[in-house]
Amino acid sequence: VVNITIRAPAGTPLDETDRLVRGIAAELAADKAHFAAVSGLSGLYIDTSYKPVWGDNHALLFVELRITSSDSDAIATVGTIRRQVEQRYERDGVQIDVGAQKDGPPTDAPLVARFAGDDDAAVVRAALALRDHLATRAANGSLPGLTDLRDDAAARSERLVFRPDADRAARFGLTPMQVVAFIAGASEGSYVGEYRMARDDVPLVLRLSERIADDPALLTQVPLALAPEGRTLRFGDVGSLTVEQRPAQLTRRDYRRTVTITGDLTPDSPLSAVHLDAAARTWWATASHDHPGVALAFGCEAQATARSYASLLTALVVAIFIIYAVLATQFHSYLQPALIMTNVAFGFIGVTLMMGAIGVCALLLPEGWVRPERAMFTVQTFIAIVGLTGMVVGEGIVLLEFINSRRAEGLALHPALLTAGHQRLRPILMATATTIAGLLPMAIGLPEFSVAWSPMATAFVAGLLMSTTLTLIVLPAGYLLLMRRSAA
Repeated sequence: VVNITIRAPAGTPLDETDRLVRGIAAELAADKAHFAAVSGLSGLYIDTSYKPVWGDNHALLFVELRITSSDSDAIATVGTIRRQVEQRYERDGVQIDVGAQKDGPPTDAPLVARFAGDDDAAVVRAALALRDHLATRAANGSLPGLTDLRDDAAARSERLVFRPDADRAARFGLTPMQVVAFIAGASEGSYVGEYRMARDDVPLVLRLSERIADDPALLTQVPLALAPEGRTLRFGDVGSLTVEQRPAQLTRRDYRRTVTITGDLTPDSPLSAVHLDAAARTWWATASHDHPGVALAFGCEAQATARSYASLLTALVVAIFIIYAVLATQFHSYLQPALIMTNVAFGFIGVTLMMGAIGVCALLLPEGWVRPERAMFTVQTFIAIVGLTGMVVGEGIVLLEFINSRRAEGLALHPALLTAGHQRLRPILMATATTIAGLLPMAIGLPEFSVAWSPMATAFVAGLLMSTTLTLIVLPAGYLLLMRRSAA
């Protein structure tokens, strides 16, 4: 399913937006060879956090593709829709975003750059400069796949602006605050009292009729007060009404004016959010001196991923510390638990080698044989490493505890090591084999491949294989060295 988000200029009537959307839907629905169904909504669109954004100038279309051959055909069709719709309908201030429907939890766009400052004009200039820079790089091919560059400063709407004349109002005994309060009451209404009912009090709000409040010519003729000389003072006598172009919305964060630049990546783009983040940071490092008083912050997918990695790294360190503390208490030693904890490093080495091997295979083998997503080191892969920590440590505990038991029974060092390797081999291999058997269907993509969970299962299997292999070799050798050092 492809989502088409349409944003007409602010102030566009709902009927006009609906006509535009119906025209796009009819054109796409006529292509029965590629599209199975087209449906949509006028008056709202869904943002990246899956929340509806309401407005008469907003619309959303859902296009169901009639594609069953391959993902590459779907990517090509999405690109065709983007070119067809944007070239024909993206004019006169209309903004159209075309992208495949996303699954999973809400995420930010690949590029989200927020400019903030006290000077509105300076903030807008900095934001537009970054947008133009990235658009130029996307056009010349240095940022392939970057699309849908937008900013929330370009949308403008017509506003009815009243400017009170303080001198003229004072001549009639009025203050600017009274004049402003009058126009606010004319449009929004003024509280005049309450109507008491049997169970509740109903507030009464008095306002002018919409016909007068929405017509500047009639509004200026509304009586405001009696002038000292006895004539009627009208609203147009104490100020002026003008129609001006103003920003459709003013966004503030931490009480500072903010302009946000957003961008997306096409499904076939070789880039990721990290590349866009780096490109924006590199530009700002050289352009920041041209925009004094403006600060740049990022809230894109790359930042969310970085926070996730930092959180998981903290969890991994805490897990290792707790495991080591428990082992040190049980073994009454500081060196033997450290020897067991080397399995964590073995598991990470196994994950790295397996991901690298899969990536090489994806590059060398014909397209479609190995999915390149299998080599992605994602947040889910890191979760697998954290979970793998407890599994690989258990193997070391089984082996080392058996060696210590045989030593306590009076067996010599070398016979104890040989006995442990012989008698504990089967339980360790059985535990490894059963775990791998449980994860193997997910790792190879049965019943279907998952970009999130298949690489995670692959990482778990790879780390477990490596740690099991090295446990049976390194742990006995390390134990032998520790004992010889203690004896010396």
